[in-house]
Amino acid sequence: MSTDSLKMLPHSWGVLSLSPLCPLQVELHVHLDGSIKPETILYYGRKRGVTLPANTAEDLKNIIGMDKPLTLPGFLAKFDYYMPAIAGCREAIKRVAYEFVEMKAKEGVVYVEVRYSPHLLANDKVEPIPWNQEKGDITPDEVVSLVNQGLQEGERDFKVKVRSILCCMRHEPSECDLGPALAAHLTSPNLPAGAGAAPPPPGIPEPISCTAGLPEVVGPCRDPVQPPVVSERKLRHGVEPFAEAVWLGCGSQDLKTDPGPSVMCWPRVEDWSPEVVELCKKYQQQTVVGIDLAGDETIEGSSLFPGHLKAYEEAVKSGIHRTVHAGEAGSAEMVKEAVDRLKTERVGHGYHTVEDEALYKRLLEKNMHFEVCPWSSYLTGSWKPDTEHAVVRFKKDQANYSLNTDDPLIFKSTLDTDYQMTKEKMGFTEEEFKRLNINAAKSSFLPEDEKRELLDLLYKAYGMPPSASAGMFPSALLGH
Repeated sequence: MSTDSLKMLPHSWGVLSLSPLCPLQVELHVHLDGSIKPETILYYGRKRGVTLPANTAEDLKNIIGMDKPLTLPGFLAKFDYYMPAIAGCREAIKRVAYEFVEMKAKEGVVYVEVRYSPHLLANDKVEPIPWNQEKGDITPDEVVSLVNQGLQEGERDFKVKVRSILCCMRHEPSECDLGPALAAHLTSPNLPAGAGAAPPPPGIPEPISCTAGLPEVVGPCRDPVQPPVVSERKLRHGVEPFAEAVWLGCGSQDLKTDPGPSVMCWPRVEDWSPEVVELCKKYQQQTVVGIDLAGDETIEGSSLFPGHLKAYEEAVKSGIHRTVHAGEAGSAEMVKEAVDRLKTERVGHGYHTVEDEALYKRLLEKNMHFEVCPWSSYLTGSWKPDTEHAVVRFKKDQANYSLNTDDPLIFKSTLDTDYQMTKEKMGFTEEEFKRLNINAAKSSFLPEDEKRELLDLLYKAYGMPPSASAGMFPSALLGH
């Protein structure tokens, strides 16, 4: 990018450094809680008396960070190390948002959409309270306000345009109708003495602990007719499986008010997703541009939990943009559910889409955008190095996709890591980097006027006036 090109930047755009592989970059898939400076974690750990696994920033980075592939659940467990130092602290939440913008400016990013779960940074009006925190006074609503403040101040100081996406979490199911199959399981003679035996008091009773001796923890279920999922599952971010209480009864009784004779008080999480979409609506004019569904794809049926479906239905009605993590650890079927049931506009990762040729062809024709994270996919085991990466197929087919870091703290990376990986290992060229960044800008959740401003900036930086660049891209990619 020439000095003259830099002078043409609008006053609201700017960079502190430029990538040697691509002058200006757009990033659409990066998690705030996976982008925290080790120094900041160490500072708040000491200030708040939170035990951390290391005493120096470098050691902390190496313990939290990954050098070899893990499973996706193994990667998710990394957050347990450090999130207790940040969550539930107003100063820390705002600071990590501000420092995130500085980090992206140094990488040469001119526009970024950062995502996070408001509930996982809160310690009040959230059930269960994450990270084994004590109850405090920071609600998910205030978390969004604090992050917005940090992002807006960072945007002002570092001249990087930043917007945010609020995440629903897969492990937070909606109201769960527990059917006869589960009731039969809970009232079987194999249960420990007293479990499920005592009738409840009238009305809605207090929780009764009756899980002692049970070999398994009941997972979320979707259909009152089919047997529910019964498994032991450690959920993301240190959340103990299913807190608080719901009464389980037999048949079609109202389980909350008429549990019946086969009483069983069973843990259950509160659903976060409906609140997430309401926060998207409330803060739509203050950095928030979309909703996401994130977390462990291996939780069976989690795309179709009623709360997630309702949240995405409301997002469609309210004009909230939508993306979904799908096809990373999960199958192509997860991508299909995201597209057909959740009405997603972009797919987070989506690597396994190529295993279903009919689906892949349909999404190509639809110009679906894939938020690709190459280095992440290697370290989480989502891509096996002895196979062709889906992004190579995307490149061959001139698909609509972007390159992203995902969680740079844990992957010990910058955006340049992903560019270098695809250049050195997959034969990507500067022209392809330009194409994918223009695709990212076109697929961003910005309003059309701001999107056009971003595109104009990229065209100028790449020496490609829009009229001259039209022949370089498939026509489907030039319209949004």
